[in-house]
Amino acid sequence: MTDSSRRDRRRPLELLGFSAIIAIVIGIVVWGGARNIETALIWAGISFVVVVVVVAMLVLATFRDTDSDGNSRRDDESDGGSPH
Repeated sequence: MTDSSRRDRRRPLELLGFSAIIAIVIGIVVWGGARNIETALIWAGISFVVVVVVVAMLVLATFRDTDSDGNSRRDDESDGGSPH
């Protein structure tokens, strides 16, 4: 296995870990203010889902599509380069 494929396999776990850390912090902040564990868990769950969706969209926005030669290609180049 190469390092790039190992990193590619671990990437989703990094993103889920980041989302979990943000959710825990928000849960602690809400629990500190409300002193209600149910409210804190609800806010932590909502923030986890929101962060996962936002990070996934950001990753998709920065993803570069490559062909078999390793050259990157844009969407408008994939249909023969026609403007419309």
